[in-house]
Amino acid sequence: MGTDEPAQRNNPTYRSFETSAAIIKRAGWKIRHPMIENIPDEASAQAFIKTLLRRDKRQNQEESRFRLLCIKVDDRSQIPKQQPTVDTAAEARWINSEFGSFIQKGTVGSAVLTETGDISLIVQTPDDDLPFLTLSMREIHTEGRQRRSDWVCLFFIGPDIDLESLLHETVFPSDYSPLSPDFMFLPVRILKNEVEQVGRELKELKKLVLKGDDRLLSKDLASLDCVKNELFELGKTHLKLRDRWLFAKGLAENLVKCFSEIARLQEKDIGSNSSSSGSKATYSKILMQRVETQMAMSDILQLDLDAIPPKIKQQHKTIDTKLSIMIAEDTRRDSSSMKTIAVLTLVFLPATAMASIFSMSMLDWQAKDGDTVVSSKIWIYAVVAVVLTCVVLVVWILWFKWTQKKYDKKMWNDIETADNPNSKETT
Repeated sequence: MGTDEPAQRNNPTYRSFETSAAIIKRAGWKIRHPMIENIPDEASAQAFIKTLLRRDKRQNQEESRFRLLCIKVDDRSQIPKQQPTVDTAAEARWINSEFGSFIQKGTVGSAVLTETGDISLIVQTPDDDLPFLTLSMREIHTEGRQRRSDWVCLFFIGPDIDLESLLHETVFPSDYSPLSPDFMFLPVRILKNEVEQVGRELKELKKLVLKGDDRLLSKDLASLDCVKNELFELGKTHLKLRDRWLFAKGLAENLVKCFSEIARLQEKDIGSNSSSSGSKATYSKILMQRVETQMAMSDILQLDLDAIPPKIKQQHKTIDTKLSIMIAEDTRRDSSSMKTIAVLTLVFLPATAMASIFSMSMLDWQAKDGDTVVSSKIWIYAVVAVVLTCVVLVVWILWFKWTQKKYDKKMWNDIETADNPNSKETT
């Protein structure tokens, strides 16, 4: 049983949603309680794609209908494995022919495609640890009718994205006339979520970067090395958020392009009516304003995105300066073994000098039996040697302490300068 549970947890889940502009209008231009149906398996999901809805005026399913198949996966690597469903969607004209390669190659971004006069919007988020999704929304135009198109959507989402929250209480634009309603409210809602997500993550990143300023005051080598590693991680997080920001910015631009293309194509079909009124048909101002709002919010986020890298770079520079000073100090202290050898030399130097200067023969190895081998004046050598040794050691210790104190004072002044790089300029 322990091996079966992960396999069940990793299996994709399939859900469907169907509505129409008429149904949404009767609900006050909102999807208040989205009727999302669970689909048991992949074969049933493919059957849902192949099924053609009958136009039923009594159920408000006559025109401007919207059908969505949502495939929820635990990991984005599972999306390319849904190729049979993607192939079925291609055969049923649910997706553009480019969408399959878009998935297989892991292409990041969005694009507006036109094929046989129908419009497609494809979207795929960057490959990072944030919530991911892949979407294809396509217009299906019925020949022989005025351009009151249906829309279909193949939607892959990760475990952190909730389909109900994307649909529930979303205000549907009511200002399409004279154009036909579409269902671009869904990618517009996705855009809003992306911009808000980047804003939240960026706010947390700024807190962590500013928190690093306090930790730079540490005088511990290991702590500073840890801060440096954290700064590298913050730099990677910034790159991730910048990629997400660029993705959202590109999605907003493509939505504007898609809106213009929809209006252009529909205006051809209602050209006679628009020419008689003398006014040009325009796309929904409500949706356009929503996209423009998110574009404005993205411009605000750009200021913070541009301000963070110099701050991280300055912190790296400060840490490198402090680490260099501390490493130099550790290197100097590691030379204590050489100082020990020097001290031993100092200890033996006075006695050696005395023996050389006075050329004394302290021991008479040729003495006859009964005579003293050691000279009676040897105490003079011992006294003078000990006194000179003590004097030399005292002088050396005093000199060493004086230089040590002077060096320590200079080192901490350098570290304080590293903490406040502008202090020299102000003085």
